[in-house]
Amino acid sequence: MAGRSVVIVGEFGFGKSYLASAVAELLRAEGIEPVTLLGLHRDGTTALGGSPMAGGLDDALRFIDERIEAGHPASAPPLIVQVDDAQTLHPRIMRRLTGIAESGTATLLLTSTPVALGSASDGDHRYDPDTVRAINELWIERGAERVDVAPLTAREADELLSQVMPDAVFDTVSRALIFANSGGSPQLIKELAAAVHALDPNESPIAAFSNLPAQSPRILDLLQHQLRVLTERQLTALATLHVTGPIPLGVLGAAATRGDLRVLSQHGFIASDYASTQLVVPGALFAGAAFEIADPDRVHQVTGAFGEAILRDVDHLPSPAQAMAIAGQWGYDEEPTALAEWGEERVAEVLLAAASGSNRLGEYVRAERFALRSRRLHPSVLADVERSRSLAQRGRQRSALTVLGEADVRGASAPELARLVIWWAELAVSLPDADAELDRLFDTVTAWVDAGQAGPCLAAGVAVVRANVMGDPETAIHLGETLLRDPTADLATRIVAGCLTALLLCHTGRCGRALDAIDVLDSLIDDISPATVAFGSVDYRAKVRGTEAVIRCTAGFDVGLAADSMVELLARPDALDDRYLLAAISMVAALVALHEGDDARATVELRSAQQRLDPYDIAGWRPWMLVQLALVSARRGDASATRRKLAASVGRITLEGQHAWFAAVLAFIPGEGADTRTERDRAVTLMLDQDDPMGSAVGAWGMFELFRLGAQTDRIVDRLERVASLTDAPLLHAKAAYARALIDTDGGRLDAAACRFARMNAFGLAADASRHAAVIHASLGDHAAAQQSRAHAERQEWRRASDQGSAPAPIVEVETAATLTRRELEVATLAATGRSDREIAQTLFLSVRTVESHLYQARLKLGVASRRGLAAALGVEPSA
Repeated sequence: MAGRSVVIVGEFGFGKSYLASAVAELLRAEGIEPVTLLGLHRDGTTALGGSPMAGGLDDALRFIDERIEAGHPASAPPLIVQVDDAQTLHPRIMRRLTGIAESGTATLLLTSTPVALGSASDGDHRYDPDTVRAINELWIERGAERVDVAPLTAREADELLSQVMPDAVFDTVSRALIFANSGGSPQLIKELAAAVHALDPNESPIAAFSNLPAQSPRILDLLQHQLRVLTERQLTALATLHVTGPIPLGVLGAAATRGDLRVLSQHGFIASDYASTQLVVPGALFAGAAFEIADPDRVHQVTGAFGEAILRDVDHLPSPAQAMAIAGQWGYDEEPTALAEWGEERVAEVLLAAASGSNRLGEYVRAERFALRSRRLHPSVLADVERSRSLAQRGRQRSALTVLGEADVRGASAPELARLVIWWAELAVSLPDADAELDRLFDTVTAWVDAGQAGPCLAAGVAVVRANVMGDPETAIHLGETLLRDPTADLATRIVAGCLTALLLCHTGRCGRALDAIDVLDSLIDDISPATVAFGSVDYRAKVRGTEAVIRCTAGFDVGLAADSMVELLARPDALDDRYLLAAISMVAALVALHEGDDARATVELRSAQQRLDPYDIAGWRPWMLVQLALVSARRGDASATRRKLAASVGRITLEGQHAWFAAVLAFIPGEGADTRTERDRAVTLMLDQDDPMGSAVGAWGMFELFRLGAQTDRIVDRLERVASLTDAPLLHAKAAYARALIDTDGGRLDAAACRFARMNAFGLAADASRHAAVIHASLGDHAAAQQSRAHAERQEWRRASDQGSAPAPIVEVETAATLTRRELEVATLAATGRSDREIAQTLFLSVRTVESHLYQARLKLGVASRRGLAAALGVEPSA
């Protein structure tokens, strides 16, 4: 305790005072008598030693000075000042105590309710804001340790990050990782955020987090300090979760009682989803710290009991994390102990699941060993897939391809073959000679089909990927839509091909058809059993949801809802291990940041998306992301570095048309040796002569950014308008209208474009359009219109900064609830109360897609972007 002040924070009933009293008892046993102060809610006075001071504040301050500063001899034991309910102290007393602690004269042991930063209320009581500020500064700025017996929520964690690191920008997935690994502890959130912020921005956040305890040893020290309050049984249960990951509540009950689980939950060490999966999810770093200090024999014994219980349930396959725990006990060389009882096939399944889990956690050497042992016991193409993944992740792509090429596919099921082919295609796309590798894959699959070892749908699936990589999206779309609707094809191939086809339809501006494909995919997902072995390590539902969200954000359909749906998925127990899901979340977050004009956040989100999509980018997003990163960097003033990075990337672009497109972007980024006007005109001409090499919709997005960068010519706007006329993406229509209005210096049409952008959550573009409109209005002498445009620009800047999506409607007139149709009003009212789209569909006997359409129209008319916004606009009280 000496030299380190502690703030114990928790709601009423969570035992913070008992914890502080226990510490005081331990101090007395060491011969240290703490000075006790007790804040009183009733009148704000201060009691010392449990007795109110007759002289009030001045008497209390005098006592503190005499007892602590003057009356404590230097030879005495360390002086501890214990304050219960410190948030109720008078601010002068709190400041005096803080100063004493900072001088090193005494150490503070405080308890406090969790009053938010910058607030003076916990919801039930009002406190002096200066007192609250002093307590917060004590642990934020002055090095005190904060121990939470009631963990923060994800929203509170985000607010904390914005307070303690206001200049740092974290991508969506990193924020989720910081919160998940901290267990909601503010002190750990601070230290994890600092460690993540210090990392190389190009390093994968997931890989970085796996090394954080070693990079920041104090994090582990803090965790272990907090775990000292646990009993041996509770510590064993938490340590076991370190090696088993999320496990069913009933299984964990073998190591802990319900009371133990309640204690672990109250401290934020675990979280439970009782409503659906009944999974117990550990705080990753808490579980790791428990594993470090628990009795290893006891943990091994409990983990073994879990393994036996799981294997006895013949209808239940272990999760990858559980399988890793079971297989880890078997070792790598000796024969598995369960082999005689459970049989080779069952044990091989456990080893295969362990290989999958190891790959997802980045333990690639273990993954290869588990896969090889599984294959020796019971040959399977899935074991070949996992071994190939482990090799590829260690930089041995050619060896990974060799493993796939030598796989024995005789007797493999259609879903197993689909998994192998999908991974082979992703791996082929990552190589410089992608065209040749995809041709080899197509020839191999065709040979399987001819030999009767595979269905023709596999060859069709490969053809979809090959056509897209070779720059023929129309052929890819035709093949993909045919395969998606082929009832004889296996589900895995149909879903993957359908997701790719939906994205390609969006790329080429046919967003309505893309969402039609999502409808078909939704019906296919319902046919997948969660227990199906072949689908065990791929979350196809997440793939479909992520694809839909990307389409909606690219097209401008219901951007707020799409973004919210992705963030909600981060709360799933396995979300942070799912590369496909994280790629979709990062992509959606990047698109939203670009919509809102937040270039700092767009940069980190684009890099995060690139890390997950590259190199296995079968949808072809990489060129678009490179150009967006270049344009964002140019807007932020880092032009020279942008030119160098983009020029270096051109060599990795394989399609000729994309080279011309990149050259045009390079020509308009200022820097060393910037191109002349003639050279820029030539570059634009070469680009416009290409037939939309990046897909019309995606190409138009980049063309619009090129327009904003300075290529403001009639030819650019003409092409933008032509592309927009061929699409059904409202965002492109608004961009084309904005560009034409700016070229024509039409302030009224710029105001209209700004209103359209605002309704799509494109706050940054809305503000830009309004500012341009204000300049034009002012130049024509219409100062009233100019003022209104400026006010609208300020409103959009505020909405972007608040990032709430439910800000008041813009000043430009929008339609009211009176203009909603009867059905739109019904749907919007139910949504505002918190009902899900599926619940609304069941209530009104509509399809989910129809509900979404009505909801989109209602939001568009009301100028809001979320269910909270609907509730405010309609005067409806949202459900709790």
